[in-house]
Amino acid sequence: MGIRQKILLILACVLIVSLTIHGWLILDEQRREELVELERRGSDIAHFLAKAVAYSVIGYDYHTLQRLMNEIVATETVNFARVANPADKTMAEAGNARDPQTRMFEQPIRLKGEVIGHLQLGMNTRPLNQRLEAHHLTLFSRQLLIIVLIIVGELIVLSWFIVRPVRRMTRILKDCDANDPPRLPVTSQDEFGQLAIHFNHLVDRLRTVNRELQRNVHTHGEELDLSRRQLREQSEELRRIQEALHRLTRMDDLTRAHTRRYFNERIEDAVKAANEEGEPVSLLLIDIDHLKIVNDVHGHHVGDRLLRTLAGAILSVLRENDQLFRISGGEFAVLAWHTGAETATWLAEQIRLAVAQLELERGDKRVCPTVSIGVATIPDRGRETNRDYFYLCADQALYHAKRHGRDRVVHCHDLNIEPITKLTDGPA
Repeated sequence: MGIRQKILLILACVLIVSLTIHGWLILDEQRREELVELERRGSDIAHFLAKAVAYSVIGYDYHTLQRLMNEIVATETVNFARVANPADKTMAEAGNARDPQTRMFEQPIRLKGEVIGHLQLGMNTRPLNQRLEAHHLTLFSRQLLIIVLIIVGELIVLSWFIVRPVRRMTRILKDCDANDPPRLPVTSQDEFGQLAIHFNHLVDRLRTVNRELQRNVHTHGEELDLSRRQLREQSEELRRIQEALHRLTRMDDLTRAHTRRYFNERIEDAVKAANEEGEPVSLLLIDIDHLKIVNDVHGHHVGDRLLRTLAGAILSVLRENDQLFRISGGEFAVLAWHTGAETATWLAEQIRLAVAQLELERGDKRVCPTVSIGVATIPDRGRETNRDYFYLCADQALYHAKRHGRDRVVHCHDLNIEPITKLTDGPA
């Protein structure tokens, strides 16, 4: 939406609101005047009729009264007329008293100062409402015409005095050279003229600075090129150092698993999420069975190869949010986020089966590795815990798996482990 449309929209809203309020006030004032006039006419007619029927009431001339009531109701002004004696018994009645567009008036019938009856007169308000509706329609049409004329006039003014200069400036600036912007023509002394003058001053200063800069670039071009090359070399060297630092602190070069230092950071985050948000997190401690025997019999190079292969098998089983860490020579850890005890046990079993299918050939010999896995899950039975208790549960489950034959998965919920309330320096 352009500036012209925005200004017209604001103007139209202001006009509609102001004219609507003005029209409502006019209609309300006219309605009050019409109602006052209706009250006056109704009172006058009721007073006149009360005098006219007084002798017919005292003489009990029902026929005359009824004929008079019928003639009155036949007019456009009156919808209902009724004459009653002092006991409020109807002597003559005509018209419909239940018409919603009827305004009732009551007048006592007196003769020589004595009340001899009552007159009820219902004035027809339908002509009044019709006049008000017609006036409302006329007023609405006038307001609509005023709004249209003002908007059209404002559109012409905006187009000529605002939009036209802005478009001219925009067209000149759009087609100009960024290195050599043109001067704007000064066609008036209004705000747009002042804007063009200040812009031209800015262009002059910019051209002076550009010329000076071009002289400096031409004079010191070789120095700038050398500085840029040195900066690129330093940036590249810094990037290599940062990547190396990241690998040292976060990634194990042999297995491509995360390091123990990073494990200590993430286990703190896991315990915090479990305690504060109740988010289930599981820890899997994985230990390679008989790794020392493999190193002693086949050599450490075979042991390293086993570690790489086993880490790859574990990573192939893990899900997107799971993280693998190498926390000692042959021991790995997995932090399984958003994972309860049952799912964690299933995941550990998938890891154990994946490792059990591995075979490493060493000459005419084969190495078939297995792993023992201890699993712990927090929050534990809804109570708050800490990282030491979390790690101890998984470690005790791993110890239980080792003591009972290896190549198996044990969850700490099957064991009786008391929580630790004092924090230590880190998992053992």
